[in-house]
Amino acid sequence: MNKTIYYYGLENVNAPLIILNTFDGDGKTIVENMKKITSKKFTMAVISGVNWNDELSPWPFQEVFKNGGVFTGGADKYIKEFTTNLYPQILKNLSAAPAFVAIAGYSLAGLFALYSTFKTDIFSKVISVSSSFWFPGFLDFVKNNSINPSVDTIYFSLGAKESKTRNQIMKNVMDNTKEIYNIVQTNGIKTIFEINEGNHFTNPDLRIAKGIAYCLEN
Repeated sequence: MNKTIYYYGLENVNAPLIILNTFDGDGKTIVENMKKITSKKFTMAVISGVNWNDELSPWPFQEVFKNGGVFTGGADKYIKEFTTNLYPQILKNLSAAPAFVAIAGYSLAGLFALYSTFKTDIFSKVISVSSSFWFPGFLDFVKNNSINPSVDTIYFSLGAKESKTRNQIMKNVMDNTKEIYNIVQTNGIKTIFEINEGNHFTNPDLRIAKGIAYCLEN
């Protein structure tokens, strides 16, 4: 898919750089929410047009809900594209090196945000919001592999009603998120797991903004 990168805060020299992957949208509402939450300076690069079921899924899996499509497992290929093409392109738009680089994502992009830290040392902070940790095999992957030592902070959040579903695969999301949070905490990484009101579709931009603000302030 053709990708568009939207930039915010390029005037903030040496500020932390936030990378956000999204299927659609420019991230403007997230930035507006952040400015209400924190006074910390930041630069954000929103990569829009990501192929959701391919580039964000760590391995192939069948369709898990009606009309949701199959997952084709292209995350490793996308990480290579990011590290060799998109990330250097983003850095060229900055006037100086960022204080640190964080990756943020919602839903499957939230899972990808964490997954990427097993594959690259670019990121030091992760914002993993309402993440698809129900994805079959992902919990075992986290148990059996190591996050890159470059990571020092991870923010997790989930809606209180997200696990209240008849879908036998997706109903595990709360338990799996708690277990992944505990694994991260045991490994000595600074982390928090916040429960928000509502289901998966409740205030996603605000939830992402809260997570980014936490990582900017910690």
